[in-house]
Amino acid sequence: MEGRAVMRLVGALISTAVLAAAVASTAPAQVVACGAEVTADLTLEAPLTGCSTGLIVAADDVTIDLNGHAIEGIGTSEGSGIEGVDRSGLTIRNGHIRGFRTGVRFFRTSESTLEDLAVSDTFFGIVLGGEPVIGPGSDHNEVLRTSIVNAQQGLVLGSASSWNRILQNSVTGVSGAGISCSLGTGNVFDGNYTVGNGVGISLNFCSVSDVINNVANQNVFTGIARARTAGRVEGNVANGNGQWGIYSDDSHGAFIGNVTNQNGFDGLRIDDSVSSHGPFHSVAQHVANTNGGHGIVTDLEGVVDGGKNRAHANGASVQCLGVVCNQKGGP
Repeated sequence: MEGRAVMRLVGALISTAVLAAAVASTAPAQVVACGAEVTADLTLEAPLTGCSTGLIVAADDVTIDLNGHAIEGIGTSEGSGIEGVDRSGLTIRNGHIRGFRTGVRFFRTSESTLEDLAVSDTFFGIVLGGEPVIGPGSDHNEVLRTSIVNAQQGLVLGSASSWNRILQNSVTGVSGAGISCSLGTGNVFDGNYTVGNGVGISLNFCSVSDVINNVANQNVFTGIARARTAGRVEGNVANGNGQWGIYSDDSHGAFIGNVTNQNGFDGLRIDDSVSSHGPFHSVAQHVANTNGGHGIVTDLEGVVDGGKNRAHANGASVQCLGVVCNQKGGP
C-alpha cells in the first residue's frame, strides 16, 4: 500500500509538471509597442509599424533579437528605430529598421554589438556618438554585417567615439558619406562595401584608425578620404569614383597594396601641410590605372617608396609623382 501511495504521488507530480509545461508553451509571446523601454532580453514576435520612436534600451546587458521582423517609423524627420543612451553590453541583431531620422542611435554606449541588421530610408543610418567635440563618445563597440541603404548619412562615428570595429558592412545609396568618423581614435574599418554614395569612407581627425580591405567604388566624389587621421590604409579597392580613389591630407601612415583605377582625378593623392612630413608617409604595391590625373601623386619631401607600385594609362603624362611606378600596370 505504501508503495502504491508513493507511485500515485509521483504520477501526480509528473502530471502537474506536464500541465505546467503545456501552459507555459501556450503562453502568449511578449508583446511590445512603439516607444517601449526594454529592460530585459527581447525577441520580437511581430513587426512594429507606424512608430515615431521604436524601442528604447533602458538597461545594460540586454539583447534585442528582431527575429527577422521590421521596426518601421513614420518618416526621416524624427525618432530612432532603436536607441541606447549611457548603456553597455547591448546586442541588437537580425532584422530591419526603416523610416526614422536615425536607424540605430547609441549615445555614450560602450561594449555593444550591432549585427545582421538592414537599415533603410533614414536620415542617419547608424550613429555611434556622444558629447559634441570633446566626448565621451560611444567606445569599444562592433558593427557587423549590417546594410544601410537610402540615407543622407550612413554609418557615423561622431563625438570622439573610439576603439570601435566596423566590419563587413554594406553602405549604398547614401548622399553623404557611407562611413564617417570624426575626432575618435583606434577605430578599425575592415572589409566594408561602400558603393554609390557621396563619399565611400571619410575620416576626419580620427586619430590612429586602420582602413583595410574595403571596397569604395563608384562614389560621386572620393572613394576613401582621410584628413588628420593616421594609421594603415591597406588592401583597399577604390575604383570608378568621381574624384580621387584615395585622398589623404595630413594623415600619416602606410599605403600598402591598394588598387585605385578609373577615378576622375588621381588614383592616390597624398598631401600634407608640411612638406617635410614626407617621411611619415609610405607607398608600396599600389596599382593605379586609367585615372583622369596621375596614378599616384605627392609633392612631399622623402615619401618612403616601398616599391612595386604600378600605374598605366593615366591621364597625366607622368604616371606617378613622388614614388616610382612600373608603367606596365597590372593587378
